[in-house]
Amino acid sequence: MTQASNRWLLFSYSVPKHPSTVRVALWRRLRDIGVLYIAQSACLLPDSAQGKNALEECLRTASEAGGTARLVPVEVSEEAVNQALIADFQALRAAEYRELLERAEAMIGELSKESEGGKFTFAELEENEDELEKLEKWLKRISARDVHGASNEAAAGIALQRCRDALALFRDETVDRETDFGSGSIHQASR
Repeated sequence: MTQASNRWLLFSYSVPKHPSTVRVALWRRLRDIGVLYIAQSACLLPDSAQGKNALEECLRTASEAGGTARLVPVEVSEEAVNQALIADFQALRAAEYRELLERAEAMIGELSKESEGGKFTFAELEENEDELEKLEKWLKRISARDVHGASNEAAAGIALQRCRDALALFRDETVDRETDFGSGSIHQASR
């Protein structure tokens, strides 16, 4: 979903250095929201009701930790500056998509290696199903933050489909081999 607007939410905060758990939790939450840091402890987010609610939660977190925070709606009137901010947001999402693409390619490579080595076990299957589930959840989170349409979103979707396809082949072979093995064991035991 592409959203082109010159309205932003500026969030700045200061929290005590100790305990560090609050600072880390706040940083993680802001990262999950998909903010763009413009300075230390100052970040931007495209203006939306969802973004405002998430940043208000961060305001409460900072305040409860004995810190301070401000949430200020801003409008960027200079188009070149606005386009630069949008480009920065796109670059952040593009980097996330690239990392997801790398992990998807690694999963496909791992499935290929396991197939070539004849490692068709339910344990391997389950491990790879878990990995695919993580990748799919990750793609959903990135896509939700990608309000400006980063260029490689489609490539990430295609890579995950390739993972699904490779995993389906691996699953079929695992079931076939495990069933054959199980049948052979039963037949031998009955003799």
